[in-house]
Amino acid sequence: MGGMGMRPMADERMAVAGALATLLAALTLSPLISGFTWLVVAGVIVVTVMVSGIIARHLLNRPDAVGVLQLLVLLVTLEVLFARSRLLDGPGAITALTDLLRAGMQVTRNQAAPVEASQGVILLAAGGTGIVGFLVDVVACSLRQPALGGLPLLAMYCVPAALLPDGLPWYYFAGAAAGFLLLLAADSGERVQAWGRVLSAQNPRRFGTGDGLSGLGHGGRRAGIAAMLAAVLIPAMMPGLGNQIIGGSGAGEGTGDGAGASITRINPILDLRRDLTAGRDTNIIWYQTNVSDPQPLRIVTADTFNGQRWAPNTSRVSLSNRVQEGLSAAPGLSGDVSAEPRTTRVQIGRLRQTYLPLPYPATKVDVSGDWLYDPSTLNVIGRGATTLNQSYTVEHLDVEPSAQQLASAPSASANVSSIYLSLPDQMPPIIRSTAQEVAKTGTQYQQAIRLQRWLRDTGGFRYSTDAPGSSQDDSSANAIAAFLEEKSGYCVHFASAMAVMARSLNIPARVAIGFLPGDRLPDGRMVISVHDAHAWPELYFETVGWVRFEPTPRAGEATPPAWAVPPSGTLPEDPLEPESADATSSADASATASARPSVPRPADQGAKPGSGPNVPWRLILVVLVVAGLAISPWLTARLSSARRWSSASTPAARAEAAWEELRLGIQDLGGIWAWTWTPRGVQQRLAGEYDLGDAGTRALGRLVTAIESARYAPPGEVAAGAPPELSATLSDTSAAPPGGLRDDVQTVLDAIGATMSRGRRLRARFLPSSAGAVLSSGLTSVLTLHRRPGSRSDPDAESVAATGKDTISNESREGSREGSRERSGV
Repeated sequence: MGGMGMRPMADERMAVAGALATLLAALTLSPLISGFTWLVVAGVIVVTVMVSGIIARHLLNRPDAVGVLQLLVLLVTLEVLFARSRLLDGPGAITALTDLLRAGMQVTRNQAAPVEASQGVILLAAGGTGIVGFLVDVVACSLRQPALGGLPLLAMYCVPAALLPDGLPWYYFAGAAAGFLLLLAADSGERVQAWGRVLSAQNPRRFGTGDGLSGLGHGGRRAGIAAMLAAVLIPAMMPGLGNQIIGGSGAGEGTGDGAGASITRINPILDLRRDLTAGRDTNIIWYQTNVSDPQPLRIVTADTFNGQRWAPNTSRVSLSNRVQEGLSAAPGLSGDVSAEPRTTRVQIGRLRQTYLPLPYPATKVDVSGDWLYDPSTLNVIGRGATTLNQSYTVEHLDVEPSAQQLASAPSASANVSSIYLSLPDQMPPIIRSTAQEVAKTGTQYQQAIRLQRWLRDTGGFRYSTDAPGSSQDDSSANAIAAFLEEKSGYCVHFASAMAVMARSLNIPARVAIGFLPGDRLPDGRMVISVHDAHAWPELYFETVGWVRFEPTPRAGEATPPAWAVPPSGTLPEDPLEPESADATSSADASATASARPSVPRPADQGAKPGSGPNVPWRLILVVLVVAGLAISPWLTARLSSARRWSSASTPAARAEAAWEELRLGIQDLGGIWAWTWTPRGVQQRLAGEYDLGDAGTRALGRLVTAIESARYAPPGEVAAGAPPELSATLSDTSAAPPGGLRDDVQTVLDAIGATMSRGRRLRARFLPSSAGAVLSSGLTSVLTLHRRPGSRSDPDAESVAATGKDTISNESREGSREGSRERSGV
């Protein structure tokens, strides 16, 4: 590399290490985005940037020019991947990318993690990863400062650590840290070797690595592993550090009320299943109200449904909408509906949330901090403020519409319908057909009552947090379709199903997330715990506004409001007319049904006809990946050996292959193979260090004869100049095994292994250290697209081309050592 002072192999090795470190750090973004399409795209971008850097550093001698070229390659790659149709449009292509970035940012603002992997989100994540990869490559490779290359990696790690409510699990940190250590290790080896051979106090006759770096390598690995373990374990053991950048278990549920307890968080929709099944039911909210029959406290209303999940729309929030100055009037609520002013005082404990829990509809909130509201939903969002240890007073309305007012409500206005009737184009047909079958005809109120009654009482549904699926997709269209068939789920399933079915019937609907009213304390206050987390649908009726329904049959806790269970016979077309012998016909019967305990569902009940057992595909995939990683060193060594022997077509090449097999095998067993030792020097040291036996001694002699003949002797002649005590061994070829040199290698290795422990032999077989060198050499060979004249890329050809002269020049000897180092991946 001239003025840059980097050898080609060192450059490539550092570049590969930087790319791997970037992708390992990028894995920390996985909890933020659905699927892994973005990661595949990110891998393409990072590898492209890496290869362009390797080529540029071979051709150019200026780091700044290399950086500019890599930036251009990065930009062109993004254009090809995301704006191919406008690639030649110049400014238009840039505009297309910026538009996609804005769309991706909008998705991240509107949806909770993990967000939908739209094209804009993929560009945001993969493009950001590519930029980090570019920075790491420039700093670590072009500027030769790999330690500083950890800064962009840390910046990437901090994004999900800051956005996820419970931080990142420890294994994400371990992966990112391992990538950074790999980057440092790739550089440290080159720096140490630049000083020459490292002196060691080890017995010179003991076989180890022979490059003088063994002690440094083992010490460095121990230090790196110890640092990673300390970073993972110390926060878990120290009080008060349960929710740091390294996130713990992801449980989120408090372990107590003391100063060191974990902070409880509720992430709308996505965390409800987790909070309902939390092992400990921690009290988090206390409030006092002058409402005789308190309604649920609402955290947020999710009004946007994209087929994957419900999410709140925050684009309507303005900096001027401060709740301390009063909220807008409740949308759709007219003066004809009973709405009495009420006051509620709320005290929040260890709950950190950016949405403020409030009764609906709030009119004014006396709270510290910068809190803004959405005029369409009355969601209250903190701007740099959270609910942790907040105390505030809410002025709100106690709205009590009558069944007659709901039944006679006119159709919703166009601006409401355009937002709250929106459904994805591709929806499972069972949703719409079931809604039409259950709701029948009549007013929208009558249809809503029939939907609620069917889900809650007459449809055979059961409440269960053990329903199929996960918290990440419980509100998706596919989950709703499965729920309608299996008839088992919890509040998110019931609320999402009713809201989506209502929209399919042209009834504006959305999903609210919050807490049930809780329990009354002796002093008159109400207390809410984690297990009171709940979701319910809200349907819109013109002149009345948004009203709550309760389709979830939650064992006496989630009871429908009075307007959702009108007395029989009060409507022209009674929506409570029994449809079967099991149907309830009065409000009392409905209340009784809501209070009955949940009955566990048998394992085979509710299964889809013809469906097979629930196969744990994720677990199987994890097991297969772990098994693949476990056997990869053994498999890599075996495949490399097979390739080495298959490509050795001449006697000289077979001798070189056998000698290389012997070298790698000895290193796998923990032996030393110094680059300065001649074949006879190796023979003398092995014979003096180990008891090879007669068979091993003869096999080693044949290997030495073969390699010396291949490198130094004319064809057909035995190497001359052997010491007298070895001349008989070198000439003894009559006892050669049927497998030739290959069997001789195995005989020598078996003899050496017999002198070692069983554990060392097993490690050499199943965890060979040579596999790492093979992988490193293979990666750099594949990614090397251009080599300087005179560089060595074929180890066998290099060895075969050795001259037969007894005296080798210093330049040739150093070139041989350099080629050997490249072969071993040092």
